Amino acid sequence: MNINFQIKKMFIAFIFTSFFITSVVNAMADDEQENINNIIKRTAIETYSKINENWEYPSLNNNYVIKTESSMWTLEIDKEGIEVPCLNTDIKDIIPALDELINRPATLECSVALKVVQINSIRNILGDINFIYYATDIFNRMKKMKEKDKDFNYTFFMELPSMFYDRCGSLGIGSFCYIKNMKEYPHFKPKGTARGYNMICVGQDQFISFSEMCKTGPKNKGEFITELHNSFLEETDVLENRLDQFREFCLNKKELEANLYSINEKLSFVNFSYERIRAYVKKITWEGN
Repeated sequence: MNINFQIKKMFIAFIFTSFFITSVVNAMADDEQENINNIIKRTAIETYSKINENWEYPSLNNNYVIKTESSMWTLEIDKEGIEVPCLNTDIKDIIPALDELINRPATLECSVALKVVQINSIRNILGDINFIYYATDIFNRMKKMKEKDKDFNYTFFMELPSMFYDRCGSLGIGSFCYIKNMKEYPHFKPKGTARGYNMICVGQDQFISFSEMCKTGPKNKGEFITELHNSFLEETDVLENRLDQFREFCLNKKELEANLYSINEKLSFVNFSYERIRAYVKKITWEGN
C-alpha cells in the first residue's frame, strides 16, 4: 500500500514537473517571438522611412518605368511578372548592396519595398554574419535550381524571406499584412498602382507602408482605406473606353467606401516564426561545428 502511495506521489510530481517545464519553455518561446516582432517593428519604421524618402511609385508621371540608381542591382522579371532587383555583385556584399538599394533613388513596386524590409529584418534578427551565411545558402540553392530547370523563374530577392513565414498565429506587431482595393480596380485601371497596400503592423491599429502618407509615420487602417478610396475615385488612370462605366459605378461614393471597410474587415497576414528561425540558427550552428 505504501509502495502504491509512493508511486502515485511520483506520478503526480512527474506530471507537475512536466507541466511546469512545458509552461516555462512556452513562455520563453513567447518572449523570443515578442523580441523578433519588436525587431521587425523597429526595422520597418526605420527602413520604410528611408524608402519613402528615396523611392517613388511607378505611375503615369514616370511612364511606369521601373528602375534603381544602385549599381549593385539590376532588374529581372519574377514569377508574378514583376520587375524586381537582381543582385549585380558578389553575394558576400549583400549587406552594402541592401543598404545602397534602400538609400539610392528608385522607382519600384510596393511588394519590392516590403521584401526589402523583410530582408532587412532578417538581417537584424540573425546578425550580419549569420545573415550573410543565410543569404549565401539561399542564393546557391536557387542558382542550382535554375541550372537544372531553365523554366525556374523564382527570384532570389523575392524568395529570400519566405523560409521564415508562418501563416498561423494572430495579427499583431511584426505582422506583414495586405489591405486591398475594390475587386473592380483592375477592370477600370489595369495599369493602376493602388490595388492595395503591403503593410507592416507596428502597434495597435498602426501600420506602415511604402506610401506618400507614411512619410510622416505609421497610420491606422481607416486612413489606409480612405487613401485607397480616394485613389480608386481618381480618373487619370482609368481606361478611356471604360470611363463612362467607371463614372456610373462611382456614383454612390459612400457605398464604395463601406465596401472597402467590409472587404478589409479581416486583413490577410503572415508572421516570421521564432521556431523556424531557431531551427535555422541551430542548423548553421551545428554545421559550423
